[in-house]
Amino acid sequence: MSEKKAVVTFSEDEIIKIKEIILDGEKEEALKMLKTIIKRIEESKNKGLKVGI
Repeated sequence: MSEKKAVVTFSEDEIIKIKEIILDGEKEEALKMLKTIIKRIEESKNKGLKVGI
């Protein structure tokens, strides 16, 4: 049985924002970011598994 995998890409600005969220300990912002990533991965299931964020 093969495992499905997703590739998630981030822009330079998104990486900086993620780092800021982690370093600042902003739990609500971190949760919001994770929900956005999960939503985009789920939406991509029917379109292929390469996901851009």
